[in-house]
Amino acid sequence: MTLFEFKIQNSKFKNGNNSKGIQLRKMTSKMKLLDVVALLEDLPELELYRGQVGTIVEEYEPGVFEVEFSNTEGRAYALETLQQKQLMVLYHYQIG
Repeated sequence: MTLFEFKIQNSKFKNGNNSKGIQLRKMTSKMKLLDVVALLEDLPELELYRGQVGTIVEEYEPGVFEVEFSNTEGRAYALETLQQKQLMVLYHYQIG
Protein backbone atom coordinates (compact mmCIF):
# COMPACT_ATOMS: atom_id res chain seq x y z
CA MET A 1 0.00 0.00 0.00
CA THR A 2 1.31 3.46 -0.79
CA LEU A 3 0.37 6.36 1.42
CA PHE A 4 1.23 10.02 1.22
CA GLU A 5 1.98 12.12 4.25
CA PHE A 6 1.45 15.86 4.08
CA LYS A 7 3.43 18.23 6.28
CA ILE A 8 2.91 21.96 6.45
CA GLN A 9 6.06 23.79 7.41
CA ASN A 10 6.82 27.40 8.02
CA SER A 11 9.28 28.71 5.49
CA LYS A 12 10.84 32.05 4.78
CA PHE A 13 11.50 33.32 1.27
CA LYS A 14 14.55 35.42 0.35
CA ASN A 15 12.41 38.57 0.39
CA GLY A 16 11.62 37.95 4.09
CA ASN A 17 7.95 37.05 3.64
CA ASN A 18 6.72 34.19 5.78
CA SER A 19 4.62 31.53 4.12
CA LYS A 20 3.47 27.99 4.60
CA GLY A 21 5.17 25.30 2.57
CA ILE A 22 3.68 21.88 1.91
CA GLN A 23 5.93 18.86 1.82
CA LEU A 24 4.70 15.61 0.32
CA ARG A 25 6.45 12.43 1.36
CA LYS A 26 5.67 9.00 -0.03
CA MET A 27 5.25 6.31 2.60
CA THR A 28 4.99 2.59 2.12
CA SER A 29 3.08 0.46 4.54
CA LYS A 30 3.00 -3.32 4.56
CA MET A 31 0.20 -4.71 6.65
CA LYS A 32 1.32 -7.34 9.10
CA LEU A 33 0.14 -9.62 11.86
CA LEU A 34 -1.40 -7.78 14.84
CA ASP A 35 -1.78 -4.44 13.00
CA VAL A 36 -4.84 -2.50 14.10
CA VAL A 37 -6.91 -1.70 11.01
CA ALA A 38 -10.11 0.12 10.06
CA LEU A 39 -12.59 -1.09 7.50
CA LEU A 40 -12.79 1.19 4.45
CA GLU A 41 -16.17 0.03 3.10
CA ASP A 42 -19.55 -1.14 4.26
CA LEU A 43 -20.09 -4.92 4.21
CA PRO A 44 -23.75 -5.15 5.27
CA GLU A 45 -23.95 -8.86 4.40
CA LEU A 46 -21.36 -9.41 7.15
CA GLU A 47 -22.87 -6.76 9.45
CA LEU A 48 -19.62 -4.79 9.25
CA TYR A 49 -19.44 -1.11 8.37
CA ARG A 50 -16.88 1.47 7.33
CA GLY A 51 -14.80 2.68 10.25
CA GLN A 52 -15.09 -0.42 12.41
CA VAL A 53 -11.74 -1.34 13.94
CA GLY A 54 -10.18 -4.79 13.97
CA THR A 55 -6.87 -6.60 14.35
CA ILE A 56 -5.07 -8.67 11.74
CA VAL A 57 -4.75 -12.17 13.22
CA GLU A 58 -3.59 -14.11 10.14
CA GLU A 59 -2.16 -13.50 6.68
CA TYR A 60 -3.23 -16.17 4.18
CA GLU A 61 -1.38 -14.79 1.19
CA PRO A 62 -0.01 -11.37 0.24
CA GLY A 63 -2.83 -8.87 0.61
CA VAL A 64 -5.37 -11.31 2.15
CA PHE A 65 -5.89 -11.19 5.92
CA GLU A 66 -8.07 -12.67 8.64
CA VAL A 67 -9.31 -9.74 10.72
CA GLU A 68 -10.90 -10.04 14.15
CA PHE A 69 -13.37 -7.35 15.19
CA SER A 70 -13.92 -7.02 18.95
CA ASN A 71 -16.03 -4.87 21.24
CA THR A 72 -14.59 -2.63 23.96
CA GLU A 73 -14.65 -5.57 26.39
CA GLY A 74 -12.44 -7.63 24.08
CA ARG A 75 -15.15 -10.04 22.92
CA ALA A 76 -14.89 -10.91 19.24
CA TYR A 77 -18.06 -10.26 17.27
CA ALA A 78 -16.70 -10.98 13.78
CA LEU A 79 -13.80 -12.84 12.20
CA GLU A 80 -13.59 -12.26 8.46
CA THR A 81 -11.17 -12.73 5.57
CA LEU A 82 -10.57 -9.36 3.92
CA GLN A 83 -8.34 -7.89 1.25
CA GLN A 84 -5.75 -5.19 1.90
CA LYS A 85 -7.67 -2.72 -0.30
CA GLN A 86 -10.60 -2.97 2.18
CA LEU A 87 -8.44 -1.95 5.14
CA MET A 88 -6.40 0.96 6.47
CA VAL A 89 -3.67 0.59 9.11
CA LEU A 90 -4.24 2.79 12.16
CA TYR A 91 -1.28 4.41 13.91
CA HIS A 92 -1.21 5.41 17.55
CA TYR A 93 2.03 7.35 17.20
CA GLN A 94 3.56 10.06 15.04
CA ILE A 95 4.72 8.88 11.62
CA GLY A 96 7.99 10.21 10.30
